[in-house]
Amino acid sequence: MPLSDTESRALLELLKENGLPISELQKRSKISGSVISKIVDSLKEKGLVEDKYEMEGRTRKRLIHLTEKGKKVAELLSQIESFLSH
Repeated sequence: MPLSDTESRALLELLKENGLPISELQKRSKISGSVISKIVDSLKEKGLVEDKYEMEGRTRKRLIHLTEKGKKVAELLSQIESFLSH
């Protein structure tokens, strides 16, 4: 299950703050708006993220959350990134 650079960036952003709206995930991970949905779909297929919905007033808000598997993968990526930066 190889991960692309953009998938890795999205996972690392969700590790920093889990449960982001897709627009905020796109902004923080610096992934273009036309690509972010494909990245999230790919991560969902790999079992690394899932959609959760919450009500905000009368509006249902879609939030992207790491699964347990996704959290473990993101933590490993973070450790690798930290190791390489030293």
